[in-house]
Amino acid sequence: MKKIQKNDMYHTIISIVRTLLIVIAVSMKMTLIPYDEIDNDNTLIRAICTVFLSVNSFGIIPFLAVLFLYKPVRSSFYERHIDNRGVYRIPAILFSAFMIIGYSFQMENSYYLLFGDWDLGQTCKTVIQFVGYYNLFYVVLEHLWNWLHNDTLWRYKETDHKVLKWMFDEHPVKAVFLILFIFWSIYLLAFFPGFIQGDTPDQLEQFMGIKGSTASYLNLLSEDVYLNNHHPVLHTLLLGFCFKIGHVLGSDNLGIFIYVILQYSLVCFAIATGVKYLKKLQLPYWMRMVILAFYMLTPIYVNYAILTTKDVIYSVCLLWFTLYLAELLMKNGEPFYKNMRNALGFAISCFGCVFFRHNGIYILVLTLALIAIIWKKYRKFSAISIVSMVVALMLVNSVIYPALKITGGSRREALSVPLQQTARYISEHGEDLTQEEYEIIDKVIDVEFCKFHYEPAFADPVKATFHEDVTSEDLHAYFVTWFKMFWKHPGCYVQAFVNNTYGYFYYGDEAVWKYDKTESENVQGLINPEGFDIHHISQIHSLSTLIELCIGVYNNLPIVSLFHTSAFYSWILIIITIWMWAKNRKALVLICPMILSLLVCLVSPLNGTSDMRYMFPIVFQMPVMTGIVANIMFMHRNTSEI
Repeated sequence: MKKIQKNDMYHTIISIVRTLLIVIAVSMKMTLIPYDEIDNDNTLIRAICTVFLSVNSFGIIPFLAVLFLYKPVRSSFYERHIDNRGVYRIPAILFSAFMIIGYSFQMENSYYLLFGDWDLGQTCKTVIQFVGYYNLFYVVLEHLWNWLHNDTLWRYKETDHKVLKWMFDEHPVKAVFLILFIFWSIYLLAFFPGFIQGDTPDQLEQFMGIKGSTASYLNLLSEDVYLNNHHPVLHTLLLGFCFKIGHVLGSDNLGIFIYVILQYSLVCFAIATGVKYLKKLQLPYWMRMVILAFYMLTPIYVNYAILTTKDVIYSVCLLWFTLYLAELLMKNGEPFYKNMRNALGFAISCFGCVFFRHNGIYILVLTLALIAIIWKKYRKFSAISIVSMVVALMLVNSVIYPALKITGGSRREALSVPLQQTARYISEHGEDLTQEEYEIIDKVIDVEFCKFHYEPAFADPVKATFHEDVTSEDLHAYFVTWFKMFWKHPGCYVQAFVNNTYGYFYYGDEAVWKYDKTESENVQGLINPEGFDIHHISQIHSLSTLIELCIGVYNNLPIVSLFHTSAFYSWILIIITIWMWAKNRKALVLICPMILSLLVCLVSPLNGTSDMRYMFPIVFQMPVMTGIVANIMFMHRNTSEI
């Protein structure tokens, strides 16, 4: 009895300490304490004072937070029997690191706030905040895991409700399509003809025979053909053809709107097909309603649905590709092969991914290769699919485009990471460059530009100085030099990479909301001087202003504002990945496209804090894939191969 009481007292004390660390971590200021604020030269005393001065005063709100958190903390760590604590510990460790590292890079563009000038006090603050965040995320994940393992949540029961039955059972595609199309239509009206994305002017100029930005720096195969593969040609042709119709009819706005309404309808249809697939899995009605509501009420989906960018159609195709894989694996393959509609749909989704985004081929090939490795019976299917896509892509890029004098894209697009690392090195350690290194690098990018114009979170300015005439030998010499320079200042390279990626994992102070009316009008100003007239309608200015005001409020609300951050979707993906690894590793192949898409984001020119365009393929399919993952992990039904 005494031993039990002793253990109980120990658990109580440790739970209180853990709870206090959570409150301190959330409220602690990580900014450096000026040296002159602490009048003591003793290192240990200065460290203690630094920690105390960084903690906000312990008022009523922190006190209530301690009272509120104590019981969940105690139950998570000491009252429940848990077989595999790794499903909480690993993501909790990762998320804690993301928070403290991300804040430092957001404020200082470096890891300076983690340790200062190797200051003991700042290091102690970092450790305390890390431990506090770890306890917080562990408790949240543990409670989430236990809540999701409640069998009553996933019990499927047919409904007698006529509306629900019509929406989710009898006509799910038609119902969800109409609901989204009508519900979002006010947004479509308010921002007619749609939002113009930054790549659109160059694409329209290519199609209309005007020498735009990419045609100005690429080595064109023909000076008379400006169409090039910097942006996927198929998307440029689709966008340009729609625009041309309106232009011929006397309204450039109509041309943009034709494209937008096609894409808008495609987005609504793709979400509807996703919800229909969840019906086949007999996912409970409540979760299907939550997923539909998430699509309806999270503005980023309708925002991108009317945005003239290749990423949207690509995201639709990637969702369909994943759904067809789920159909293949969860239905044992046989019905999939025999159904011509499935085979045709799978082929369309594959070729859509390949020809609407340049990196789509890598995601599909790696996913199908993984299927071939895991399941012997699908090796023929995977091999045929991979060979078909690769041959088609090579035929188009190496035969058809050159025959039509369509120039290929620039090599710079694949070099964001090394060029950004080189630029940071030049900016911070330019004095260490030898004359030979200077000359080798200057053949690839402008060294003098990098000294003064390096942007830590945006690689495009450096990429813009890339010399298109650089030879393969010069590029090889550059990479040899780039590798050697790493060993002189490895921390510089690491910080350059983190600076250009932290936004995909760190919850910053603001939601990411780039594409609005103001941004669209700025882009319109780039294309209209070429003799075009794309503009938003002034008569509905008050409606668009009201909607943007509502979105501004949404982006500042607790919880829901997280839906407009890259980190939210990355964290969900990390949780799903770790939990599926623990429960059903083969099923990870279904989220392989999302994992690979996240890796693509890490080598993109943006760091995720200002633009979620590279993240959108993950954002778009996350709600539907969450439903599929729930079916695999929590519903305990026979899912055949996985």
